[in-house]
Amino acid sequence: MKKLSNMVKTCVFALILAIFAVIFTSCNNDDDSVNSNKQVAYANYPYLSNFITLESGLQIHYLDEGEGEIPLVMVHGLPTSSYLWRKMIPELSKNNRVIAIDLPNFGKSQKIGGTPCSGEYAEYLNEFVEALNLSKVRLLNHDMGGFVGGLFAARYPEKVDAIAMFEVVFSGPFPQDFLPPFLQELRGPNANQLVLEDNFFIETLLFNNDFNGMPDPPFGRTTFVQLNEDEVSEFRSPFLTIESRQTLHFDRDCLGILEINDQNKLDFIEIAQYFQLTDRPRMVLFGNPSFVLPGDFAPPGAIDPVSNLPITMRNVVTGSVSGMAGGWQNTDNVSVYDMVKPSLHYWQNETNGAAEEAATAISSWLENL
Repeated sequence: MKKLSNMVKTCVFALILAIFAVIFTSCNNDDDSVNSNKQVAYANYPYLSNFITLESGLQIHYLDEGEGEIPLVMVHGLPTSSYLWRKMIPELSKNNRVIAIDLPNFGKSQKIGGTPCSGEYAEYLNEFVEALNLSKVRLLNHDMGGFVGGLFAARYPEKVDAIAMFEVVFSGPFPQDFLPPFLQELRGPNANQLVLEDNFFIETLLFNNDFNGMPDPPFGRTTFVQLNEDEVSEFRSPFLTIESRQTLHFDRDCLGILEINDQNKLDFIEIAQYFQLTDRPRMVLFGNPSFVLPGDFAPPGAIDPVSNLPITMRNVVTGSVSGMAGGWQNTDNVSVYDMVKPSLHYWQNETNGAAEEAATAISSWLENL
């Protein structure tokens, strides 16, 4: 009987071990299944697609590469997506966790239609940060991402550790009689024809008319490079229909720098005041020669009455002009970098080394925070 009892104990013990082994194997297989189900996001790049559902129910696509204590969240502009950062991620992710979001209506994220403005996008960005359980982030903002990331920082300053930006407008408003020609066109009677029918933001602004038989844009190119077929296909894919292009009316409907309506103007003032008063580390990169706002450009007659200096972006961010002219007040933690490589607006797309130069400069800045 004693021998039989020992055999029973041995069998029970073996059964328990077998159960644990099955559970462990199942868990591992589940993990493998999750990983194996992730798809490569973009042709010719190793980054995997990630999706997360926000509290509002929206499904957001993002890239998540590298490791680091405080992640760098990269916020794209018009009319791009996380794909825009593809050439900068290798350098930035060497010593940092980098997260590139597709804002709603862009890239592979859910399409919600309409034309959300900065305030709505800033709240989606906050939901995204919350969904990923990120207590603090660093931001890298470009183009429209400057308004979205800037307003997020202004509204949730406790969540922002530092901000880098380029080709972003963070001072204004612009004089109504001194707008870039293409913005004047986008606010005119032909706006729907340009944005919805002609796909202006993709074919003209991003692609420089390289693929539609038209001459170079009259306002100048936004990149020196001509994109390849894979790049063209990726950038076009979210905006194949007129309905999907409605969100690209952002410049017409949402730019606070143009004083379009009270809320957008208030949002922009909130962003400008945040950058003016915050003590968070900030990095501003100026292009060579840039496209949206070169560092040393000022509208005619834009002179600070206190310092008697022109109100350029460089003078604003370095605090060389007074607070009443928008000059930043806490500049001990402000870094300015001037690009060496030729760089217009979409530096990230260039093949001349501009993307890598910008990434290296930002990486160096991050290491010294």
